[in-house]
Amino acid sequence: RAAVMEMMAHAEKREEKEKEEVPEEAVMRPDLGFDPEETFNENYAAACELLQQILSVPPMGEKFTAAVSGLHSLANILDRLFQAWADEGEKFSQIKEDSDAFLKSFGRPDSALRKLLAHAGFQRQGTESSKSVW
Repeated sequence: RAAVMEMMAHAEKREEKEKEEVPEEAVMRPDLGFDPEETFNENYAAACELLQQILSVPPMGEKFTAAVSGLHSLANILDRLFQAWADEGEKFSQIKEDSDAFLKSFGRPDSALRKLLAHAGFQRQGTESSKSVW
């Protein structure tokens, strides 16, 4: 009987302690100047919209193959960047906009694939030779 009473007292103390704990929302967070959850949700929605535009082609044929190929190219580029990030000694490179591989993967300047590339953080820059790089 004493053991049961001790267990009940311990359970009550634990319940009181849980009531005293500060809720997660009240914990101080550094001021980032933006709401991370809201920013994530906005960027996620924008990326989903771009993916929808890219894949809004018939599910077979040249356009579908080009869309999927472009998405694979972007995924491979991002994968290489993240792997290089882990290896701090490796340098990042630029992607030449006039290369056959870039044109095949990312198409026209106004394509949703190029917009997704920009959304992923890449920036188009002009060079001295008037050819742009990303």
